[in-house]
Amino acid sequence: MSINVFQAILIGLWTAFCFSGMLLGIYTNRCIVLSFGVGIILGDLPTALAMGAIGELA
Repeated sequence: MSINVFQAILIGLWTAFCFSGMLLGIYTNRCIVLSFGVGIILGDLPTALAMGAIGELA
């Protein structure tokens, strides 16, 4: 699987949005939320949610 430049920019914007949620007091910086967005961007939602769940348990 390869990531093109457009997907990399979208992932960067999604990450910035999620981490800016700390300023507002919402829990968008959790592993499951971050991985959900990245899974949608890359088109592999089941694997992304599995990795997010493992990250939440760790």
